[in-house]
Amino acid sequence: MTFRFETDYDLETLTAMAKGIRRTVRKKRSCLVHIFAALVVLMEAFFLLMDLRKNALDVGDVLALIAVLAIIIVVRTEDRLNARTARARLLPGTEHASTVFDEDGYTVKTSVNEGRWQYKQIFAVAETERYFILTLSKDYAQAVDKEGMQGGSTAKFRAFIKEKTGKPVYPAIVWQCRRTADKINALKKDGFDKVIRERTGLIPDAYFSATKICWILEHKKYFH
Repeated sequence: MTFRFETDYDLETLTAMAKGIRRTVRKKRSCLVHIFAALVVLMEAFFLLMDLRKNALDVGDVLALIAVLAIIIVVRTEDRLNARTARARLLPGTEHASTVFDEDGYTVKTSVNEGRWQYKQIFAVAETERYFILTLSKDYAQAVDKEGMQGGSTAKFRAFIKEKTGKPVYPAIVWQCRRTADKINALKKDGFDKVIRERTGLIPDAYFSATKICWILEHKKYFH
């Protein structure tokens, strides 16, 4: 079985790659950075509010406000900023790539070079509405565009890449987790609790796996 993708490494693709890296192999670091940024913003906002109540705003407060706004902008646009940096570093002739997946590995070919990778080299796989992102390190990833897929289907490729890499669709959800309680309440409100009990002998409850699977399918925009 083979799959072929034609992918343009434009700003949209590079942004998806940056986000894929951040949400998989850089997830912990990204969370720490965001927490630190949030704390700085909250502290600065607190001090600004105190000075404002005292009518004691000065140049330092203005500079602090500018710094806070800069932090917010950077955090909210970091993927696109990283994408612009990556685009500036693209070698001439590598703006478009043809990627072919087969049973033993995959080949990426541009107009100036060609490379071959094994599935065991893939550290993490991420999926967005348009792309599959293959992360090979904390600083390097490859993207394949679903719109440029030739032959096969995204569902078949998803199953294929999962089998070849051994990467799960989503981290396991423990049985105690109640994150799907709202779905259960919605089912009961719509009267499906009686149908479920009649057909399965069970009452609708977030304890069971059905709504957990539903939640995973709805939130697997990025899987690791």
